[in-house]
Amino acid sequence: MWTGITKEHLSRIAIRSAGVGGAGVVVAAMGRERAAIIGEMIRLEMVNELIIDWDLANALEGHVADFLA
Repeated sequence: MWTGITKEHLSRIAIRSAGVGGAGVVVAAMGRERAAIIGEMIRLEMVNELIIDWDLANALEGHVADFLA
């Protein structure tokens, strides 16, 4: 039984805070191996603030470009 935060919780927090200027969902991540999951979170609009290193930023360029096109 999972009792932690769900995707729906993250989405609701992110959407609600976007309208009022709150911090919302803040994600800090390092390393290119996290590009797929962080890219998916961005695609699903589950992140308001993203703090990442250069390696992950470079890896995310391909993931984000695919769904922004």
